[in-house]
Amino acid sequence: MALRNLTAGLAAALMLASLSTTRAQDAAAPPAVPSAPPAEAVGPDAAAAKDWIQGEWTLTMTPPDGQEADAQSVNILFAPGGVLTIGFSDESDAETGTWLVTAATAASASILLDEKELDADPADDIYLDVEFQGRDAGKGILRSPTEGERLAISMTRGGAAPTPSAAPEPTPAASAEPTPGTTPEAAPAVPPAAPSAGPVTLSETVPASIAGAIEAVKTAGAPADARIESAAIDLNGDGTDEALVKITHMYWCSGGMDACRIWVLQSELSGGWDSLGYPYAKGVALLDTSTNGYRDLSFDGVTYVKGEYGGYERKE
Repeated sequence: MALRNLTAGLAAALMLASLSTTRAQDAAAPPAVPSAPPAEAVGPDAAAAKDWIQGEWTLTMTPPDGQEADAQSVNILFAPGGVLTIGFSDESDAETGTWLVTAATAASASILLDEKELDADPADDIYLDVEFQGRDAGKGILRSPTEGERLAISMTRGGAAPTPSAAPEPTPAASAEPTPGTTPEAAPAVPPAAPSAGPVTLSETVPASIAGAIEAVKTAGAPADARIESAAIDLNGDGTDEALVKITHMYWCSGGMDACRIWVLQSELSGGWDSLGYPYAKGVALLDTSTNGYRDLSFDGVTYVKGEYGGYERKE
């Protein structure tokens, strides 16, 4: 089915009337048709955005009238050749269309969903403008360039809970029956595993999640011929990686290249990267302890802890 049918399906199931192409055709002053489709964003942030969006999601969409729609399970896949497949859990046929990442930063992306092929006609375009809230969650806007109204969405990785009618049959291995008159407690959410303590391996291969941090370091003046090694570690348990970046160069080291600057960087919602300090050391290790919500670090055996308001400070 064409992606325009996806819009119609969302209108029926999720009250997405504001994205109807009929309204665009009936408008008194239709928007000008651009001469070419939008340009595709390139670079590590765009590649990371494509990787982030793939998989099974639960989408909750709020129409302009403020009434919250039911959660929908969707499976999003980028196939070779640029085909986007969106499979709804309550439909037998998946929707297909052409995808294009038109803008991307380390914290957000705008993704165009077009009908069968990219063209210059915006009437059948749908944009997903999403802000990453960690690896497994996001929020944003679903919009059409021909409509003024927008649809707020929230995304959670994984399928939506089944409706009561579709609940699976209980298995013989189920836990013991609850005491009559009581309500069984829900299983607690399992938090992501904390990174293990020990020496941090720094590599010249840049993890996609911190590609923006490397660009920030270069912009800050790291010499072009410096050796840059990095590691991505979630230091504060929010699901988003911080960056540890070591710059080896005669101008950024001390003691005859014995100890070099190791930068600790944290991503910002604006897409930039904020410095949390840059001790000079041969290497860095992750400690078991935490301070002010951030894991303590050891630079050549010297402990650094996160300050209450600033970056990492040497522990006295």
